[in-house]
Amino acid sequence: MYALVLDNQIRSVGPLPGAARRLDTGAWVLGLADADQATQQACGYYPVTLTTRPDPTPGTVQTRDITLIDGVPTETWTERPLTAEEQEAADRSTTADAVDRAIVAALADLAALVAAPAMPAVPAGTLTTAQLSNALRALRDEAQATRAGAQRVAATLANTIRLVRGDFDDPVVAARG
Repeated sequence: MYALVLDNQIRSVGPLPGAARRLDTGAWVLGLADADQATQQACGYYPVTLTTRPDPTPGTVQTRDITLIDGVPTETWTERPLTAEEQEAADRSTTADAVDRAIVAALADLAALVAAPAMPAVPAGTLTTAQLSNALRALRDEAQATRAGAQRVAATLANTIRLVRGDFDDPVVAARG
């Protein structure tokens, strides 16, 4: 990244252009990116000294700028408190992210539950054929009820995600799915 410095002021920041005019002679330099640093600087282009972004303080935002420090274009960081609107947006984003993580975890738990209902361990020989048949029917009915309930909960959770993300204009519509 380079800064175009004219009259001791930064005029633009970005990559080097393909060609530029020398400030001392007015001659054009083609292939400026391949020219030596002295030629680039004769055209007004100086490499920007990059700095490490400091860790932000909670409740603040950092803005990046390129400033001349002792004649050298340098990346600088300025920290300022969040405005009330920015703080509200940050709070909403944090809440939405937490809701998304909780919903994804709940959906994963439901998927595991639906895919593999628990089968109680029954010691061999302790049930008659009729008792075993009745137990299996009850287990099947419970598994079907669990699947149906899990599907309803999954649909509700999916609608909740859509509501949090703003996909619905009307919460009543979201509740109906």
